[in-house]
Amino acid sequence: MPIEPGRAPLRVFLTVDTEIWPRAAGWPHTPLPLGETCERERAAYFWGGEGRDRRGLPYQLETLARHGLKATYFVDPLFSLCLGAPLLGEVVGAIAGAGQEIGLHLHPEWLTDPRCRDLPEFAGPLLHQYDAGAQGQLVRAGLGILSDAGASAICAFRAGTWGANLVTLRALAAAGIRFDSSLNAYTVASFPDLTDRSA
Repeated sequence: MPIEPGRAPLRVFLTVDTEIWPRAAGWPHTPLPLGETCERERAAYFWGGEGRDRRGLPYQLETLARHGLKATYFVDPLFSLCLGAPLLGEVVGAIAGAGQEIGLHLHPEWLTDPRCRDLPEFAGPLLHQYDAGAQGQLVRAGLGILSDAGASAICAFRAGTWGANLVTLRALAAAGIRFDSSLNAYTVASFPDLTDRSA
C-alpha cells in the first residue's frame, strides 16, 4: 500500500526472544539433572517441533527473507553452559547465516545450575535483582559466549522478562551495547527504579 503524501511511514522493529525453557520438575530452582539434554525443548523452541508444519527458526528466517524483512533475534546464551555450546552455535549460525541481527538476551534463571561456573550466584529470575558488579559480569559473559558461538557486532540487548533497571543500562553502556529493548511499562518487573513510567 503506498504511503499517503505528507505522512511518515510507520517504523516497526521485529524482534524475537530466542531461548529455551526446560520442562524439568522444579526448574529453575532445582537445576537440571546432569544427563538432561532437553531434546523435546530443543525441537520445540528452536526448530519448530515435530509436526508437519514446523514454525521454528528455519520457518521464521525463510519468511523474513521471502519478504525482504530484517529482525533482531535476542539470543540467551546462558543455556549453552548447561546444554552445550554446539546447540548455541547452531542457533547463532542459522540466524547469522540468514543475514539477521543477533542481540543479547539474559535469563538469570540458568544461574541455579552449578555448570554456570564463574558467574554470580542466583539472586532471582530478574536482572534487576543483581547489583552493578553482577550485572556487568553477566553482560560481559553473555557477549563472550555469543562471540565464541560466532555472533559479532552485538549492539542491542533485552533482559529476560524485561527485568532490567537503570543499573542495567550502565552495565550495557560499559560493555559497548548501544540499544536496550527491555522497557515494558505494563509490567512492574521492568525498570522498577524509573520514577515516571507514564511516558
